[in-house]
Amino acid sequence: MAYRLILALACAAAAFAARAAPLADPTRPPQAPAESAERGVGPVPGRVDAILIAPDRRLAVIGDRIVRIGDEIGGARVVRIREGSVTLRRDGAEEELSLFQGIQKKRRPRASGQEAK
Repeated sequence: MAYRLILALACAAAAFAARAAPLADPTRPPQAPAESAERGVGPVPGRVDAILIAPDRRLAVIGDRIVRIGDEIGGARVVRIREGSVTLRRDGAEEELSLFQGIQKKRRPRASGQEAK
């Protein structure tokens, strides 16, 4: 009887401990201060984490926020979302944040004699 009681208490303690500590998502971007993210002020993170382009919408993940064209982030307004970049405008000046920093897309030269398709 004492064995069952000890086993039940051990199971209850393990269940309580498992509920108390949520698992961290290793793929989630680091959290920025919530207050500045809500107001849209503060520095803009230097990179774009993801871009989604669909026929009915264009979205980008910058820092810990999902933004659309027209949204404000870090005091700048999102004016364009393209395949590999997001363009922000602040005080009349535009800044382009790249999805692939340090990588430039190059076209291969066509071999002589090939027609354009």
